[in-house]
Amino acid sequence: MPDLVFRYLLKNNGIDRDRDIEVIPAQDGQQALALLAKKEASWAVMPEHIATVAIMKMKNPG
Repeated sequence: MPDLVFRYLLKNNGIDRDRDIEVIPAQDGQQALALLAKKEASWAVMPEHIATVAIMKMKNPG
């Protein structure tokens, strides 16, 4: 579901997913979180529960 919403938002804002941004695929929310933590990604699209965990971990990495 997050990918569908992401694609919809990109399209409605005139952003071409293949030309305008670099997409780094992640197998799941945990891998996306790891990419963010290692600064290998600037943004992530993930389900709400994992997004909340990500926000908490990024605020308190220890």
